[in-house]
Amino acid sequence: MQSMKKAVFPLLLLLFSTGYLVTARGLGPSIVDGRLSPSFFPSILGTLAVLLSIVLVWRALQEGMADEDGDAPSGIARYRVLLITVSTALFILVFQQIGYLFSATAYVLSIILVFSDRGKIPSKFLMALVTALGAYLLFTQAFNVRLPGLWS
Repeated sequence: MQSMKKAVFPLLLLLFSTGYLVTARGLGPSIVDGRLSPSFFPSILGTLAVLLSIVLVWRALQEGMADEDGDAPSGIARYRVLLITVSTALFILVFQQIGYLFSATAYVLSIILVFSDRGKIPSKFLMALVTALGAYLLFTQAFNVRLPGLWS
């Protein structure tokens, strides 16, 4: 029963993500005449949201079963939602001021640290930087979106 309680939010997230994906797919094909259409990015985002929601449901069910075995959640596991919310709010607040690359790298690093141990910080920083650079290239080159930087 405890595992179902933990899975309620991820299940709701899965439901909304699925609705978003269905709506995005209703916009039409993602690629028309070899060019990206307006439904491309929402379709990708919806697909990723559904996949990540499925992972969250699975993890919630697994954690619920572990809790039933007597394992107590770790200190940071209790505050994951709060930490992610604060990280996201800070990212939104500083995005324009310090630029995309710095804010996105810090945001991705904070999310990685929330879900993993504190070891190997340099390699996690490198992963966050590569992720931010990859997203930067995707938006600037594929989608022609200008992202804020320190110089602009």
